[in-house]
Amino acid sequence: MALTTIFTGMEKGPEQIDANFKELNSSKLDNRYSTKHYSTGQNSLIKAGSIDIARSENTVTVTCSFKLSKDLAANGAIMTLPAGYAAPGFQIRIAAMLSNNKQALIVVDRNALKTSVAITADDYITMTVTYPTNDDFPIE
Repeated sequence: MALTTIFTGMEKGPEQIDANFKELNSSKLDNRYSTKHYSTGQNSLIKAGSIDIARSENTVTVTCSFKLSKDLAANGAIMTLPAGYAAPGFQIRIAAMLSNNKQALIVVDRNALKTSVAITADDYITMTVTYPTNDDFPIE
């Protein structure tokens, strides 16, 4: 796997970043590790920023930093994780950090949220979550 080093001010930097992610998305490290990257244009709910999903043999880590492009209802799914990254039913969803405030957190859950909150367009969301994999499904 050959990735291009990206530096500030480089010519065609954004294109090189996209090329690197395409390479990562199609790669398998030791046939056990893989990664996906979702950016503006790849997910209609992402206005600016990205979602990165990395799967290893035992865990999945989701890192998000973005703004929503439109209002999203409480308990709304932002995206369903791709096959090989989560067992069926796993989605990235909106949930409340605390029931008495407006702070919000995206969680990866099996459709079992107990509390949730609506998120409006232009809300800035950032988070990292790691959870164990379910080995009943193959790695893509």
